[in-house]
Amino acid sequence: MTEQVMVGLVEARKNMGVLLERARKGEAVLILNRSSPAAYLVNYEHYNRMRERLEEYEFRELATQAAADEEAGRVVELAEVMASLRAKWASESQ
Repeated sequence: MTEQVMVGLVEARKNMGVLLERARKGEAVLILNRSSPAAYLVNYEHYNRMRERLEEYEFRELATQAAADEEAGRVVELAEVMASLRAKWASESQ
């Protein structure tokens, strides 16, 4: 289990070099801003592994939903999906 350190923003600013070294060695540093969690400082490789796992999980969830939709007869053509997405993006950009 990864160790976690909590520090306030002022302390983080004063000791960033030390905190970076701790994160590099595998500790997770939680930076608080006015006693509220603001950010984590984590090892670069650990962060990339977390992102990869999250992407794999999200892909599995989508694949599972797609299989269930297909089994239930809820199949949508790609052109329909793309048109729906374009309309959504257009409305969000306004």
